[in-house]
Amino acid sequence: MINDILTLIYMMAILGTSIIVNTVLGVVIAKRELKFDKNLLKSGLLKSIIVCVSIIAFCFTLELLPCILLRVNILIPAEIITVIELSTIFVTAYTKYSKDIFEKIKLLLDSKESDK
Repeated sequence: MINDILTLIYMMAILGTSIIVNTVLGVVIAKRELKFDKNLLKSGLLKSIIVCVSIIAFCFTLELLPCILLRVNILIPAEIITVIELSTIFVTAYTKYSKDIFEKIKLLLDSKESDK
């Protein structure tokens, strides 16, 4: 159980880092194009907080599910719940935010090449 919680914490740290890097790269790109907007930064940070809180709430719901189903004599192994939690965080962090980060890095590198 403790190992599962530590793994979830590590995965949430990776997700949080990905969201922060994505937001910072967005600000850098906007600043290079002379369109920096504090409201855009605020909305990016708010989106980051909402995504993290939503995933934490989802994981909390999944942790309660076996207890609720046990009341009606349905047994779900804890390993299945952990796999669902980890796969949700993994899919969010690595497919959505990593893709956005790579696209923004490519845009930054392409714009540096065109400046020459």
